[in-house]
This record gives sequence, structure tokens and C-alpha cells, in this order.
Amino acid sequence: MYSIRKQLTLVLVSVITLGVFSAAIEGYRSSMIIANQSFDDELALIAKGLVPIAVAWSYLKDNNALVEANSIKLPQNHSDNELNFAYQIIQQKNIIFRTDNAPEVAMAELENGFSDVYFSAKRWRLYISEYQPGHWVLVAQQRQQRNSFVSDMIVAAVKPIIWIMPILCVLILFIISKGLSPLKTLSKLLTRRQSTNLNAIELPNASIELQPVLTKLNELFSRLESSFEREREFVSHAAHELRTPLSVMKINIHNLATSPDDLSTDLPKLQRDVERMILAVNQLLSLSKTNPETLGKEFRKVNLFESAQNVISELYPAVELKHQQIELLGDSVIIQSQTFLIQTLISNLVSNAIKYTPNKGHISVRVEENSTHATLTVSDSGPGIPENLRKRVLERFYRTEEVIKRGIVGSGLGLAIVAQVAKVQGADLSFTESPVGGLEVRVAFPKSISEISSIEAQVK
Repeated sequence: MYSIRKQLTLVLVSVITLGVFSAAIEGYRSSMIIANQSFDDELALIAKGLVPIAVAWSYLKDNNALVEANSIKLPQNHSDNELNFAYQIIQQKNIIFRTDNAPEVAMAELENGFSDVYFSAKRWRLYISEYQPGHWVLVAQQRQQRNSFVSDMIVAAVKPIIWIMPILCVLILFIISKGLSPLKTLSKLLTRRQSTNLNAIELPNASIELQPVLTKLNELFSRLESSFEREREFVSHAAHELRTPLSVMKINIHNLATSPDDLSTDLPKLQRDVERMILAVNQLLSLSKTNPETLGKEFRKVNLFESAQNVISELYPAVELKHQQIELLGDSVIIQSQTFLIQTLISNLVSNAIKYTPNKGHISVRVEENSTHATLTVSDSGPGIPENLRKRVLERFYRTEEVIKRGIVGSGLGLAIVAQVAKVQGADLSFTESPVGGLEVRVAFPKSISEISSIEAQVK
């Protein structure tokens, strides 16, 4: 694990330090260019100032005033702290004037302009100017003096920044810590929160960046609360649903134990109770497996018609037992789903139709499609469901009074499982009256996987 605060502080300090020293290097380079230009201009100006001296010396010499000419002196360097210069005045290849630090020969070949030369064990910047034909002024300046001058300026400019860097680091650390304080507050709230507390988190003055995190956390808490509530309800209903057959089974087993000769009466009852238990347990498992929160999301191509064929083949013995007629109409239709989901949905619809359709009744299963949807329709000639109860039958463990009076074995989970699978699939589930007098259940599946994913996201 790493600290965001430390990482941000280190990165910012490193970037600022790198920026400062990069700026210092660039400043040094730019300052050198500007300073060299200024120094070169100064050399040219000095050379220009020496021209009158050279002209005066020539005039006095031409007028035989050698004493006065020899009395003309060039300015010398009087302090080591000043920038050192060297001068030469040459007439007709003869050096008539030079400073003490200038060589006794020409400092360079006589040619107008600037150049770098080496003499007296030092590097010099030299400017040569021909003020008259054959008359030259040479002015040189030490390179080291130039560089030292510029370096001193750069150091003087950068030194305050270097001194302030520790203070800047402390300020950056403080600012980052202040900026990350809402995260610390959120962390403390989550740490102190009880595992059973799934209420929404309220963080005053939450930043724009933190708001999406809070929104997602609160959505997660809300989904967890709903999930836990469903699980509590599921466990409660499951316990209630299983308690009745278990109690009856216990009584029948007791009767068998006390009256072992009366098998013809108690054994069929026990068998019915066992069948009811098996049905309830199987449907509870199906309900759990089709839960959107635990179901895998890898949808593949599934043939809706073939799935209906397989389910009808498995349930056909029950159809024969009640002498019912069942037909499958349509053709191959491909949808995006999971084989288990589709077969679970079809199995519950067809099982309900078989269960509630009387002997010698009629059941019809149709598979159709258009450009956007694939439709599965299951019709029967049973008693149907009153329109005012068609929403309630989708609730878990709900059974109509009519069904209970008729003594039809069931757990009230079949249509709840169908509704749950339809929700996962993003399918439209509807009930209408069957053409043969009973109930018609219609499930319209979207053929586009992107539409299914969009509906799943809304369901969550």
C-alpha cells in the first residue's frame, strides 16, 4: 500500500524542483547570451574610445612631438575585482600602445570582428577594429571574468528559491493534507459504521470529485439493504412453506408407525407430501439461481424453439397422465440468454399450464419473432387468473384462494421465477385471456444484447 498524500507531495516537490533548476539552467544560458552581447558591445565601445588616443599619438608623432606622444598613457586595470581588459594599438604592424597584461606581439591576426584567443595562460574575448588603413585597435577581455559575473547573477537569483524550497515543501504537504481531509473523514465514517447500518452516508461540503464516490457507495448500500430484505423475506417464506409439509409428513409418519397395517390410506398422503416438498425445494433453488445479483452475465446464443421442445419432452409424461393435448408452434428463433434461464422460464410456464389445465384440456406453446423481439406464448384452457390478481401472482409464495380451495399442490413460486428471469432478460411479461378460455402468458425477449445490458443496469 502507498500513501496518496506522500506520493502527491513527492511528485509535486520533484516537479517544482526540476522546474526551478530547469529554469535556472535556461536562465543561465539566456543570461550568458545577453551578457556576452553586452560585453561585446562594451569591447566595441572601449575600442571606439581608444581611437582618439591613437589618432592623437599619430598627430604628435607626425609633428615631431615625440615627448608629448610618449607621455600618452592607456588606462590600466587597477583592481582584481574589476573585469580585466587588455589593449593594443597597432600602426603599420607596430605596437605603439599596449597594457601591461597584453603580449608584445599582436594578440591575433589583424581582421575586423570578434574572436576567442588564448594568451598569458588565459582565454580572452577579442575585438579588433581598423579605424584607418593599417591602423588597428585590439581590445580583449577575460572569459573567466565574464562567466563568473553571469554565474554570480544566476546564483543570486536562484539562492532565494533554494532557501524557500523547504518552506514550499511544508506548504505543499499541508495543502495536500487539507485537500484529502474529506477522504479521511469518509474513511473514519466507514470505519466507525456498524455492519448492520446501511443508511446513506452524508458528508457535508463534499467536493465535486468525491460526490460520485458517495453516490456509488450509497447506491451500493441501498442495493445491499434491498438484497438483505429480500433474503430475509425469502427465508421467512421458505421456512413457512416448508414447515407445513414437514408437519404433515411428521403426522403421516407417526400414523404409519402406530398403524403399520393402514398403508393404503397414509402412504399416498406421505407420497404427496414428499412430492410437495421436492417441488418446493426445487423451486426455491431455481429462485435462488435466477437471482440477478448472483447470476452470471455471460449471455450466449440460445435457440428458443429448441429449448421449448426439450422442456415439453421432459414434461410430456405429466401431460399424458392428465390426457391433455399440447402443441408447439413456430420455428427456430435465436436470442441472447443462458440455456438454464430459458429452460427454467419455459418449464415453470408449461408446468403451471399442465397443473391448472383440467384433464383432456388443451395447451399451446408458440415461438415467434419480428425485427426487434422474439416472443414465447403459453396458452391453456384452465381457469385462468382474474385480471385484478395478475400482478399479485408474480409475488413470491402467493397463491389465489381458488387454487387453495381446489387443493392443487404448489408453492406459489412458479410465476415469481418467471418474472425474475424475465427481468434479468429485459423481457416484457404480460397476461391475457387465452383463445381457448384459460390464461395466455406472453414473454417478449429483446434480440439485442445491448438492450438486455441496458435494462439490467436499470434493474440494479
